[in-house]
Parts: sequence; C-alpha cells; structure tokens
Amino acid sequence: MGGPQVNGMQLLLAGETDIMMGYDLQVLKSLEQGLPVITIATSFQFDLQGMMTHMEVASLADLKDKTILVATPGARHGGHG
Repeated sequence: MGGPQVNGMQLLLAGETDIMMGYDLQVLKSLEQGLPVITIATSFQFDLQGMMTHMEVASLADLKDKTILVATPGARHGGHG
C-alpha cells in the first residue's frame, strides 16, 4: 500500500513497482481515464471503510470542527468525477 504521501498508482504507471494494492473505484477511474491497469485479485465482496479516532470521539457529531485526514485512495482529487 505504501504510506502517507505515497501515490501507488503513479509508481505503478512509472514502472517503479510491478503490483500495488488498490481500491475498486480507483481501478474504475483509472480505466475510465484510459490508463493501462489490470485487476488481478480481489479479497472482499464489499469495499471496507473505517474511521480511526481519538477516544473522545463517540459519534459523527463529535467530528465537527476537528481535523479529518483522508487516505490517498479515498481522497477525491480535483478535475474529474
């Protein structure tokens, strides 16, 4: 997967890696844009999503005015979509 600030799709397309772990919407968006990607496996029937918070966050309402970080594959990047 990489880590923060790592763009796995960019590394894949540049030939810096041969395989990467991606997400369904990421693959579909890449195909829509004409990028040469292939899905070789899937392990889940559903795209799992989760939130990690500090102990004091007990509900979505508690997130108001908090800093929220989104993992790169889940972030919407400008221009398309």
